[in-house]
Amino acid sequence: MPHILDLSGAHEALFHLRHLAAGSREYCRRGELHCGDRDYTPGEWAAYQGFLSFLASRSLLSLALNLRVLHDTARTKSLGKGVATDIEEISNSTEQGLGTVLQGDFELTLRESCNKIIHATEFRPEFKESRTGRPVKRYAYWTGQVTALGSQGRANWVVQLDTLRWCDAVDEFFEYSADQVEWY
Repeated sequence: MPHILDLSGAHEALFHLRHLAAGSREYCRRGELHCGDRDYTPGEWAAYQGFLSFLASRSLLSLALNLRVLHDTARTKSLGKGVATDIEEISNSTEQGLGTVLQGDFELTLRESCNKIIHATEFRPEFKESRTGRPVKRYAYWTGQVTALGSQGRANWVVQLDTLRWCDAVDEFFEYSADQVEWY
């Protein structure tokens, strides 16, 4: 019997992660959240940035672990000939533009992106500065990109993931495997 996976919880985590990434800009604009702004204390910015980093990291890690277990299980329990290959192809597909390998020599497949999320020794959401119209007010927001750093053996690696595209690829994998795998 494989690990028991909480797929509805995984879909909930995908939903929350997407909203966190997509809504950060508006949330920060409305709150005029900005690092170093005279009207906004560095402690308040650090609290926002730290909490967002925690939520994004927790969601990505949980999803990556679930997906890896699901992928390994799906390869052994597929219903038809060629389905295991199809599941592998979806996992290996780089068409989704999951992100960019900034350092290292590997393809950033869905499976490999999960490995990098799981084994990262450093994790940084990327923020961007912006400003409103009149009156001009500065703010910074999470772009939905995360940079993960780590090493495999003696080789260091750095990847930048596009969270929204990664969530889309995970969703596609969940949907395809749900119809193609005998889970019981």
